[in-house]
Amino acid sequence: MDIIEKLERIYFKNTGSDFSFLTKYNIPKSEVSTIVALYDFNNYEVNSSIDFFINTYRKVNGNIKILQSGLNDFLKFYKKIITDSNFIQFIELLAKLHINTYTNSFIKSGYILPSLPDNPIEHSIYVDLATGPDFINFYNSLDPCSIYYLVDKSVFSCKVLEFKSKNCNLQNIKIINKGVEDLSSNDFNNVIGVVRAKNLFRYVGLYPELISFLQNLIETNGIFVFQEHSQSQTMKNKVYPNLKCFFNDEWECSYSEGDINNPLDLDTMSFTKK
Repeated sequence: MDIIEKLERIYFKNTGSDFSFLTKYNIPKSEVSTIVALYDFNNYEVNSSIDFFINTYRKVNGNIKILQSGLNDFLKFYKKIITDSNFIQFIELLAKLHINTYTNSFIKSGYILPSLPDNPIEHSIYVDLATGPDFINFYNSLDPCSIYYLVDKSVFSCKVLEFKSKNCNLQNIKIINKGVEDLSSNDFNNVIGVVRAKNLFRYVGLYPELISFLQNLIETNGIFVFQEHSQSQTMKNKVYPNLKCFFNDEWECSYSEGDINNPLDLDTMSFTKK
């Protein structure tokens, strides 16, 4: 029995429904993992995740009521089980399916993935906040002299990151399954050289307490990096005007804009601790 069959069997056993709501629209059943990834990315909003899946990701035309209903029921089930240890196998299967079937469409189309900011402190911790499953795109280019702490509150995202790191035999990755706001100093057992926050403010907002807590953990010469997708202009119009007030003269600021024609490129605001 393959992964999809196992997933569908568990889903049918608990709901009485199958994944035919996808195949009726010639959508592969494997897309159940995609809708979960979109749900995580859209900050656990069911309607916006379904809308993106139908109108942007799949671009389905015609009568979409059956598809909408099926996706809604599936996400309601997923939302119900994500904190239930009895269903960890279902989430692990979704993560393995995502790894087996996922391709970044932008990279496939020839767009260049931006490089991660360099870690200025060798053998220190590199903390990535609200990481998400797409971070696996960076796995082939990670710095072997850094220890990567990937933080995400989604069990699904953490399982994708964990399973892929094992597939790649990466020994310098640690997964922290927590919300960013729930982190404590006990979560880190070494000097922090980098804290990277990509698209963080769609999830947690600009909280002075959170930023101050992370600032205190960064070693001298370490960096606190904020990144937002260049096409969204979020950094330029929303984040940039507000960020500087959280950093005093102890921090040296630099700012760069990415290519707005590249959907993967990032605007970057970096603060170095002096």
